[in-house]
Amino acid sequence: MKHALVLEKDSASCNASTALLGTLGFSVTPVFRAKKALLAAQLMPFDLIVIHTTAIPEDRRSLAGELKRCSPLSFIVLLTEPGADACSRGHLDCDSVDAILQRPLTPQALHSAMARHQDDDRPYGPALQHDRERRHRPAV
Repeated sequence: MKHALVLEKDSASCNASTALLGTLGFSVTPVFRAKKALLAAQLMPFDLIVIHTTAIPEDRRSLAGELKRCSPLSFIVLLTEPGADACSRGHLDCDSVDAILQRPLTPQALHSAMARHQDDDRPYGPALQHDRERRHRPAV
C-alpha cells in the first residue's frame, strides 16, 4: 500500500484531501502542524507528501527541504490557493517541492504531476525545475 502524509490547515480541508487520496489507494497520515509532519516523516517513509501553504508557519520556510531530507524518496506536492504563488513571494523555499498544484486537489492534477516527474526518468527526488521556469518565464 502507498503511504501519504497530508499537512493541512484545518480538519475540513484535511478530510477532503484524505478522502481523495484514499480513493487513489493511499493510506493517509493527516497532521495539522509542521513539527508533527517532520516527526511523522522521520518515523516512516512516505510515497507522497501534500503540504498546504497556509499550514506552513512563516518561520518554517525550509519545511519542504526538511521533509525531503527525512523522506528523500517522497513526492512532495505544495497546494496553493487559486491565483497564489508562494514561491515567487519568498514565503517558502520551493527547491525541494516536486509539484505545485492549486486547490482543489484533483486525481487528474496529481496523476499528471507525478507522470511528468517520472518522465524526467528519475525516482521521486529533486524538484521539477522546468515547470517552475515555464511558469515564471515572461510571455513573449
